[in-house]
Amino acid sequence: DFDYATYDNGASATVGYQLDINTAIQYSYNTSGALTAGKVLSLRTPEPPSLDENDNGVPDECEGQLGDLNCDGATDVFDIDAFVMAIIDPTSYAIAYEGCDISAADCNADGQIDIFDIDAFVVVITGE
Repeated sequence: DFDYATYDNGASATVGYQLDINTAIQYSYNTSGALTAGKVLSLRTPEPPSLDENDNGVPDECEGQLGDLNCDGATDVFDIDAFVMAIIDPTSYAIAYEGCDISAADCNADGQIDIFDIDAFVVVITGE
């Protein structure tokens, strides 16, 4: 908002992104009202699908990621409380386990830490 209708809310703006020389996505071009205070646009490039070559329910890129959420150097039942905290309250996890990498909870490798990681986490800690 520039307090000038000619420019406010995207009236004189091009918004989008260019991925490469051949790929560009335009969100708006000189469109009043396309942008408003507080509007957030986020971009995310698509991730290639995860492979599970040994068919154990854990994506291959997570095989070496042991799920050591309590940072004690082992992945076992003592990681369960930290794993649950990472899913339910990431801020509290960061405080309680300062220096630990919360991304170790993303056991299904979808880029999100949520309930969909539970099955893969169980596989990681049980080996089954």
